[in-house]
Amino acid sequence: MSANISIDYITHTFKGQSSPTLKDIELQITPGEKIALIGRSGCGKSTLLHMLAGLLMPSEGCVRIHGHQVSKPSAKWNMMFQKPSLYPWMNVRQNAELGLVFAGQRDNTKIDRLLDLVGLADKADTSVQSLSGGQQQRVALARSLATSPEVLLLDEPFSALDAFTRASLQDEVADIASREDLTMVIVTHDIDEAVAMADRVLIMSANPGRIVGEMTVGLPYPRNRAAHEFSLQREALMNQFESLVGDETDEASQEPEQDPAPSAQKAA
Repeated sequence: MSANISIDYITHTFKGQSSPTLKDIELQITPGEKIALIGRSGCGKSTLLHMLAGLLMPSEGCVRIHGHQVSKPSAKWNMMFQKPSLYPWMNVRQNAELGLVFAGQRDNTKIDRLLDLVGLADKADTSVQSLSGGQQQRVALARSLATSPEVLLLDEPFSALDAFTRASLQDEVADIASREDLTMVIVTHDIDEAVAMADRVLIMSANPGRIVGEMTVGLPYPRNRAAHEFSLQREALMNQFESLVGDETDEASQEPEQDPAPSAQKAA
């Protein structure tokens, strides 16, 4: 079951900084909606996503999922990172079922279904070290889905993949989010990825990070990147992005690099 998300006037200042990284972020996300956050490096996109995941608490304001304030990570709002963070000594099945194992709810039938869903049914007993980058991200996706989350959070999980694998996974993840009835939020620098995967794209500016614009993408899934309508949507988003944040520079960015917390890897 998908979840509604309420971001209630979040402002955040990291320790040792005089100016906020995020300021007055207010947003409502409806159940089952697919959201993309785009913005230049340092605008606070990943910081905001970590708050949705319960990995970071805001200085002011809060995140609510189903009306309940998010105060810690949960298996109900899982996060995929840029790296799949798999355990190399485990096979595909063992990595995919980690969340269920930690919860004491091992379910072989469910894992079989998920591995089939992500196209790895024939790789269940394969060492993850022998998989391609795209296949490893599929394992991470199966692991994220194993705990039956209501919200799927994606922090540029396809950025290190080749163009063909990236496009394939973008389509598949958007389709899975629809079929599994998930609310999805993805952070990306890629305009094409935002148009391919999101129902609504939110544009963030920096210094401090704010949501300064949005665009609804009214195209059916799966989205044909070669279609004229896709090109029109991409151009419209690019033009809006450039008009709102095109003159910003990365040099004054205030968003520090953050490594995934161990608890996040377990939740995922």
